[in-house]
Amino acid sequence: MLKPLIKPGYIDYFLEAFSTTILVSLIFINTLWYGNLSEFISEESFLYSLVSSSADNISIWLIPILGIVFLIGFSFLTRIPQKFNYPVRVNPQNAEQIYRKGILVIRIVKLLFLLMLFYINLRIIG
Repeated sequence: MLKPLIKPGYIDYFLEAFSTTILVSLIFINTLWYGNLSEFISEESFLYSLVSSSADNISIWLIPILGIVFLIGFSFLTRIPQKFNYPVRVNPQNAEQIYRKGILVIRIVKLLFLLMLFYINLRIIG
């Protein structure tokens, strides 16, 4: 297993900072709006009309908790790029380039996942 030292670039720092900002905003918005919510949130909006009942206000905290878990999980994955499955053979000449691309993909997926959670959270609160 090749383990080259991959130093993050500017785009990596930007993606990490933006992902963390989205998560902090998610928690801040829930904290700000929690007192203004009605006693129950309709699960109709929560589950996109799959169930027609209601959930307790505390259920809006599931999305930020899920975001924290996935942020930690994706951040851990960026530390072990040699465990990913790559479509090409990794050798000492191309290891750094391939690992860098793999880490970039994980960071982009993390950002998109957190943006999706942020959008769902705004739909529930709003």
